[in-house]
Amino acid sequence: MKKKYLDLISWSIFLFFLIFTILLVYQSLYEPTIPEAKDFIAFWSAAKLSALGRPEDAYNIAKMAEVVGSASSIEQGFSWLYPPTFQAIALPLSLLTYPTAFILFSTCTFLMMLIALIYFSRRELLLPIITAPTLFIAVTFGQNSMLTAALGITAITLIQKKPVFSGICIGILSIKPHLFVLLPLFAIIEKQWKTLGYAIATTIFLLLLSIILLGPSPWCSFFENVPMAPTWLQNGVLPTDLMTSIAANMLNFGFKIKSAIIIHTLNLIIVSISTITAFKLTKNINLRGAAIIVLTLNLSPYMYTYELTWLTAALALLLIERSWKRNHKIIMIGCWIFPLIDFIQNIIYEKSFSLTFLISYLLLYIIIQRAREERLQLTHNLG
Repeated sequence: MKKKYLDLISWSIFLFFLIFTILLVYQSLYEPTIPEAKDFIAFWSAAKLSALGRPEDAYNIAKMAEVVGSASSIEQGFSWLYPPTFQAIALPLSLLTYPTAFILFSTCTFLMMLIALIYFSRRELLLPIITAPTLFIAVTFGQNSMLTAALGITAITLIQKKPVFSGICIGILSIKPHLFVLLPLFAIIEKQWKTLGYAIATTIFLLLLSIILLGPSPWCSFFENVPMAPTWLQNGVLPTDLMTSIAANMLNFGFKIKSAIIIHTLNLIIVSISTITAFKLTKNINLRGAAIIVLTLNLSPYMYTYELTWLTAALALLLIERSWKRNHKIIMIGCWIFPLIDFIQNIIYEKSFSLTFLISYLLLYIIIQRAREERLQLTHNLG
């Protein structure tokens, strides 16, 4: 009876989020008075410029603004910090109109994340997991975080069973370097050399593909733009109101960029030490995977709220394990609902303050506690 009520509530939440998101997206795409899904139009515009033989112009804010303006009422350009490998993958989007491309891209990435969660989650907890607000938030942004999170959870979960497929998933994540960088290290720690090899091979393949399709010029523009990121963060070209990093929090409240980066680094050190502690205590791939995801979410000062889709991946990994303590379950419920609260307060308040760092500490706390319990149980059984 209890499970029936849980399923009913979960389906109700899922349908509510789904209908609300569809209505919001429809208005964003077809009502000129409502802002479009801004992030995706940057993907589409970069693809258009690539198709026109000007892929390097994606790294020029003014040139991007021209293409954006031709398809929407948005009168601005976008700072493009993606590597050309993502432009190469996104190139087919240029064949479609902006609304059609948005719908196709969002539907496909949404289904990819759902399939990953369905495949790797415990059946009795599947419905609460797939109703996570992060999936629907990512759609409203028109972002690729469902694609990257699906690749991330697949790479981590299959690293021992299917190292080749895991390595390919890690390699594809190189389209978003700040989400990619820790997973090859994870493969090294797990001594999965085949996974590492295929990750490197896939990354090289995507690099060569981008050069074949787009030429070398966008790579030159990419490396010219990357050093500009701190300046753009300071002067507002990269908007901080929707960022979740502690550096963005500091900038929102008037701190200088140097001070914000120092505080961000201190937070990263704390999270790194906690992750290392978890790795020393356990070899459980689910606990280790959840810890590496938490560390990934604290790595870059340019992390946006839509990347919290990765929290859902971490939650799915943790819930593969059974018999969690009551206080640990409460923290995981907080992990489930936090991105929605963070998203709403980002919209309401001009100077938002994200508590992603606090959620990270709490998640690492329960991971470490669970790792210690498992180690004590193993020691007791061996004794």
